[in-house]
Amino acid sequence: MKLTLDIGSVEPAFADRKILQGVYIRIETGAVTGLLGSNGSANRV
Repeated sequence: MKLTLDIGSVEPAFADRKILQGVYIRIETGAVTGLLGSNGSANRV
């Protein structure tokens, strides 16, 4: 598959609290990708 999105070293924080550390995301063309939050809510890309 052709690579669409490649993001490296993601470290989001909220109010001085690191949520994720050292995350690498690779999403290919045609892939369905879901993100699930700690409270169970989901988002999709």
